[in-house]
Amino acid sequence: MKRIILLFASVIALFGLDLSALVQKAKEQNKMLLIELTSPKCHYCKIMDKTLATKQVQEVLQCFYFVKVDVTKETLPDEISYSLTPSFLFFSSDGKLIKKVPGAWKRDDFVKILAEVKRCE
Repeated sequence: MKRIILLFASVIALFGLDLSALVQKAKEQNKMLLIELTSPKCHYCKIMDKTLATKQVQEVLQCFYFVKVDVTKETLPDEISYSLTPSFLFFSSDGKLIKKVPGAWKRDDFVKILAEVKRCE
């Protein structure tokens, strides 16, 4: 799964981030859109990569259309803002921003965040 996510992030970097297209893909899969904003030199992003790779988080992430975006390579649409990396942005199936979650999290805490957001939709 990690390879698929990284490949998709590479495609985004080549063609530009189109939020409406991502929302549509998530909707087609009957999932919420989750965008992780990251950067290569971000220490906490590397910590979060380890959290995301855990079995428990991967299981919950199956409920989301997950996209990783390198903010150093990508111009973000006006509707996306962030103050630090990593940041996680959750969008409903109609493209409304439901929640922003900045920072790196331990596995159990992040699983709780994912479960809480999933209940919001």
